[in-house]
Amino acid sequence: MTMKKIGMLFLLFGLIWTNACKKSDGPVTPQGMLGTMVRINCGASTLGDLWIKGDDGTYYQPCVQDFATLIPVYYQDGDRVSFAKRALRDNEHCSPICGTVLLDGKTEQIGLTSLNLLSKREQFKLTGKLENLSGKLDGCGWVFHSDQGKTYEVLDWFAGVPLLEDEPLEVLIEPVNVGSICMRGTPAVFLTAKYAKNGYACKASIKQAEIPKEKMTVHVLNARQENNNLVLMLGFSGCNFDPTPITLYTTDVNLASDPQVVQATLANMPEEQMCQAYFQKEVCFDLSNLKATSRYFNIILRGYNQPIPIQLH
Repeated sequence: MTMKKIGMLFLLFGLIWTNACKKSDGPVTPQGMLGTMVRINCGASTLGDLWIKGDDGTYYQPCVQDFATLIPVYYQDGDRVSFAKRALRDNEHCSPICGTVLLDGKTEQIGLTSLNLLSKREQFKLTGKLENLSGKLDGCGWVFHSDQGKTYEVLDWFAGVPLLEDEPLEVLIEPVNVGSICMRGTPAVFLTAKYAKNGYACKASIKQAEIPKEKMTVHVLNARQENNNLVLMLGFSGCNFDPTPITLYTTDVNLASDPQVVQATLANMPEEQMCQAYFQKEVCFDLSNLKATSRYFNIILRGYNQPIPIQLH
């Protein structure tokens, strides 16, 4: 074969390769974007009840995704993500957002072409003291001075625990990226609060033969024992969340069971609300009234998917 023929073959191969690599007419090329997961609970999403609030202020409703199926539980409200989107095709759709939901930006239904977790929602356990700046500085209220050297504005306080100045306490906080008039620290939601000298302010549980069974409007996210108290982390979707009225009802300890069990349920829960903000707060219940029957048992709490082992002191 002559050099001329070899050269022609290479030229022909190059033309075929170039044509094969040309982009076909299809969806718009996705662009990388940044955003935060938000729980909407209204309108379908390929991520369960999570949407993405882009840093451009738009709420994106992911209707389809072009990659392996995700486990929605892996993501949670407040997670920072990067994502790429495309327009929906003619055969793709999902239910529209409910007209009653209040959002502070526009909405857009999209197809997700990529999604990457940048950082989980931050929560910090800190020690320090509170200070009341109301009337001292314009636009200020309570602030928390941590022993770690940072100050946090109290955006939302843990229900059931009083605000006391100059008392050492331990808190679990979640910083929030919002504007502040006070500007004396980082705004934060206080998920738990415990004073060093008196611990949690816990509501006594109520023991009775038959426990109420009202509709569950809160989600029990976590449960643990602390001293003789049952501490629950609750989630709620609505306009606001005050867990103070919530009560824990229990049966007496069933000694015939092995292990011994107590049936329990929450009552006086908030009514469903049309707003779709999401809140997490801790509540605490004193179980001492069960001690006379038995010190060791499992609590079967309605709405929680596993027994809660208890050992009273």
